[in-house]
Amino acid sequence: MTSEIVQNKGFKIPEEIVYKYSNKGKGPLNEAVIIEGKPYFLRYVADEQNDFITSPPCIEEETRKLVPPHEEQYPYDAYNFTDVREPNYLLERAKKETIDSLYQKIKNYVSLFNDVYDKTLNL
Repeated sequence: MTSEIVQNKGFKIPEEIVYKYSNKGKGPLNEAVIIEGKPYFLRYVADEQNDFITSPPCIEEETRKLVPPHEEQYPYDAYNFTDVREPNYLLERAKKETIDSLYQKIKNYVSLFNDVYDKTLNL
C-alpha cells in the first residue's frame, strides 16, 4: 500500500507500508513490530563473533522507502515490546533452550488441558 510520497534528491520516492520484508528471500527477514508504541522492523543479524536483533525504523531502497505500520493499521495483533532491549533478551533466552527443554515445557502445559494418562501423553 502506498501511503505517502517523500522528497529525496529531486525525485519522489513512494513510501510503502509492509509487514514483512526479505527482498524476495535474498536478504534477512524484517518483521514489523511495535516497540515502546512506535513502529519498527526487527532483523536478526549474525556474524562471526555474535548475533543480535536490530530494529531499523524503515528500509530505504533506491526506488522506494518501506515503513512498518502503526499499531492501528495491523489487520492482526501486532508484536509489542515494552523497550528496545526486550527482543535481544528474548533472543538470549531462546538460545538457551533445547528441543528437549521445549518438549518438556509443552508437554507439561498440554497435560493441564488433556485428561489422559502420562503413558498416553508420551505416545
